[in-house]
Amino acid sequence: MKSTKITAPEGYEIDRDKSTFDEIVFKEVKKEFAQSWEELGYVSGWWLLADMINHCPDPGPTTPNHRNIFATEAQAKSALAMAQLSQLMKEVHEGWVADWYARTKKYVITRHVNKLIGCCNDITYRFLAFETAEKRDNFLATHEALIRVYFQIEDTE
Repeated sequence: MKSTKITAPEGYEIDRDKSTFDEIVFKEVKKEFAQSWEELGYVSGWWLLADMINHCPDPGPTTPNHRNIFATEAQAKSALAMAQLSQLMKEVHEGWVADWYARTKKYVITRHVNKLIGCCNDITYRFLAFETAEKRDNFLATHEALIRVYFQIEDTE
């Protein structure tokens, strides 16, 4: 009796229901994605400390102690920049809080391709939102470098 070993191509497996002795049929293996944080099992990446961002190459279990691990260094830096910007915005806002349920104008800073732009918005949430165009423009001019880190815009100059 002669036999032949069949190895499925990467990402495929033998479809045993559709295959016959004369014809082997392959089906794509559907990747199952985690449905919760706990299902990830282990995470690695970049984590925030009070005074620095550390690389964590060795996977750690998905426990509360590892919830501050970001997949990329740019994401970790962005989160740190967001925290700093929130404190700076609190000073500028002087008690103003954007009401995203009301169709009132908010003056926002957003990213379009790799440029920072100031625009007007009413109900679509934006983190960098201001009560007036003047406050928005002054904030952008003063904190552009930090805002670029938040939006993960690399310096190309």
